[in-house]
Amino acid sequence: MLSLRVQIIAAGIILVLSSTLIFWFLIRPAISESVISERMTVISQLHRNFVARCDAWFLNSQVVTDALLPLLGDGQVAYEQAFGLSASIHPDLAGQDVYPDESDDVLSVRNNRYSDVNPDPINLTYLPVPGREDQALSVVHQGNSRILVIRTIGSMDRVGITVYTYFDMNSMIRVLAGYRLGTEAGMVLSGSKEVIFRAGELPDSLVLAGATYQLDEIAPVSIGQDVYYLVNGSLSSAPYRLTLMIPQTVLTGPVETLFRWIVVILVVMIGLSVVAVLIFSNTITRPVHQLVRSLTPIRSFDFSKPVHPVRLPDLRPISESLESMRVALYEYDLLKTRQLILAESRNQFMINYIDDLLVFGDEEGRFRFMNNRMKEWLAGNPETGSIGDIPGLVSILTGSAAGEPLTVAHSDEAFRITIEKSESNLVFPGKPDKEVFSWQFITIAEREGQTPLGYLLLLHDMTLDRQVEEVKRDMMSIMVHELRNPITSIMGFTQLMMDDKSLSTENKAWLDIMLTASQKLASLINRFLDVQRLESGRMEVDLVDADLVYVWSETIRSFTPQLQEKQLTVTFQPPAGLSKARADYVLMGEVVQNLLSNAIKYGDPGRNILVSMGESADQILMSVTDFGYGISPADQQKLFTKFYRVRSHPKAAQQVGTGLGLAYVKEIISRHHGSITLESTPEIGCRFTIRIPKAKPGGAT
Repeated sequence: MLSLRVQIIAAGIILVLSSTLIFWFLIRPAISESVISERMTVISQLHRNFVARCDAWFLNSQVVTDALLPLLGDGQVAYEQAFGLSASIHPDLAGQDVYPDESDDVLSVRNNRYSDVNPDPINLTYLPVPGREDQALSVVHQGNSRILVIRTIGSMDRVGITVYTYFDMNSMIRVLAGYRLGTEAGMVLSGSKEVIFRAGELPDSLVLAGATYQLDEIAPVSIGQDVYYLVNGSLSSAPYRLTLMIPQTVLTGPVETLFRWIVVILVVMIGLSVVAVLIFSNTITRPVHQLVRSLTPIRSFDFSKPVHPVRLPDLRPISESLESMRVALYEYDLLKTRQLILAESRNQFMINYIDDLLVFGDEEGRFRFMNNRMKEWLAGNPETGSIGDIPGLVSILTGSAAGEPLTVAHSDEAFRITIEKSESNLVFPGKPDKEVFSWQFITIAEREGQTPLGYLLLLHDMTLDRQVEEVKRDMMSIMVHELRNPITSIMGFTQLMMDDKSLSTENKAWLDIMLTASQKLASLINRFLDVQRLESGRMEVDLVDADLVYVWSETIRSFTPQLQEKQLTVTFQPPAGLSKARADYVLMGEVVQNLLSNAIKYGDPGRNILVSMGESADQILMSVTDFGYGISPADQQKLFTKFYRVRSHPKAAQQVGTGLGLAYVKEIISRHHGSITLESTPEIGCRFTIRIPKAKPGGAT
């Protein structure tokens, strides 16, 4: 852990360095970009002005050329006089040559100032003038001069002629040469195949790069480590472009200088901050260390040693507050100790006198504590024994107790707790009969370890509860059997009376109502008796290799009237070659009828019911999805209980039923050594999924 002094120094340095980095890498590029944008806007305007001046010069040259062409028909003397007048007005006019198409006689006129201008115009490469088909331009170098050659194609006295007009470009170039942005900036006047004018110390690759960019475009280009900004502008009166090439350093130079000074100032600030922090922290850290030394005993929960006051006035209230807290903790510690002793006594008293049997043990199974109820049941067994000494308890420890326990595991960073719950018939010493207990066996172990550190066993005697349930079940069976014979008689006599042809239509209607009600009650009684026989194991289950696809197909076909009445459809597409199941045809037919009947009843009209089948390595899977009303989580917990009806949904509560169908289905599936589960959401309604064993290969059972 770094000291306060080091932390303050480090925080100051980090703050200054982060500010420098943010300024250099985030703010500086943004400011540089803004400066470049503003300066390039001004440079672009100047560039447009010079493009306009170049355009004016070239346009003026073309106008002079066009003005001289009609005067050729007035005779040589008049033509030469007109040429001299034009040369006085346009001093850059150097001369003109006229080549007839059908003669070798060439008419040449020269400005006295340019008597040495004598290019070979025929062998030059010309570029067409924009918007003119009769004119083309070329530039030729003679000595220190650049001569513009304008080739004009026309006619005189119905004879085709080619006129070459020469202009000295030095006056225009001097104007361009005076336009500079520092010694590193440059300018290029060029055509598509030649450089006419070049100013500034620029790399050849940069001059060539200027010709590759689009006209009227501002674009950066990198040459090695240097970045240049190119401003291209095309002339409207000549096939040339004027390109400005400005180094980025020219544009951002003042900003970079300012940034460097800022960095220097920040470095100086870091140095001054370190010195100031060293002086300031020394004043603070000494009393802080004193406080830390005074608090060391409190870290060990020793609240008896006082916190001494410090000399620094700003920290003195802290030391006084800490001393007040120490005194309060010291008094609270004494009070808490008394409360813990009292709470432990109270808890032990409550545990000793609860009706359930409770025992704590260590990692070797030895008893460490048992309540009074456990002592009564273990009469004659020393409390210092172990769980292995009691046959009734060792069956729980070894897993041989009847019933498959429900196991739940919890863990945190240090420990793992395992809770096993079940019901078993246990025999205790001195107790001749088996007693029914629900029990919880809780073990605790280290998270990564396997050996338990201890256990808790809690037993709840359920013998009386089971006896009451048995009495209720026997009473219900007797009542149902007693009702069965009268109901059968009522049905028989009702049927005989309905066969009497002398009865009126109204009487027959009443008898029909009696017969229907009797049949429903008889069906309810038979269903209840079937559930009872399944639970008691008295109903025979004829397990054969059953084709459940056939069972589903026939059942769906038999429900066609009910499906049509509610405008329902059933999607049933079993996979080809599905294996057979080990099942009772009749009982599985009852299961399918119950599930399909519920899917039809508990939902709105116009639905589709989805029936799916599949198989795993050792089971056949069947599911029914009704896309109906659905079942609430509270109702799902009791859905497979006898006589339970779903009341949470208003439409579902209106349906007629006995509440025995799903209990009957569950018992049938249990007798098939299978399982049934329910999934219910608003999207799918209810989906019941059944898993039963597959038939063994070769018909083996």
